[in-house]
Amino acid sequence: MLKLNLPDYKFKLIKKADSLFIQDLVRNIWLKLTPEEWVRQHFINFLVTNCKVPLKYISLEQVSEYGKGLQKRSDIIVYSREMQVWIIVECKASSVTINESTLLQASIYANNHPQLSYLILTNGLLTHIYGRVGEEFQEIEILPVWE
Repeated sequence: MLKLNLPDYKFKLIKKADSLFIQDLVRNIWLKLTPEEWVRQHFINFLVTNCKVPLKYISLEQVSEYGKGLQKRSDIIVYSREMQVWIIVECKASSVTINESTLLQASIYANNHPQLSYLILTNGLLTHIYGRVGEEFQEIEILPVWE
């Protein structure tokens, strides 16, 4: 798989029926290795190693309802100690450009979580971090260490 602009980690891979599977760090299950999953697992590793987020405060592919029955699945949600949504991460495959459409998709998640502090968009090569300032999000350079 492609080298990303995220810290390396010692991932576990297995091959089954001509497909590669990667061990999910959070749920400890084997998932088909797609380009997006490659980015997601690397970003989880970044959150754990660089931001010191305990694995038990990370949720993956959580379904939330937004308005009139519209359901969306967040790639990564990080909770605070008080179990409030602290960070939402939208992961894309490295071949997908992070653009206004990606930001719009992620902003739907942000609008549903008024306590959200950080919104992150990443394709593994390029990462945009937005921090809440009042009612708005502004792009910032560095994600803080978990509480």
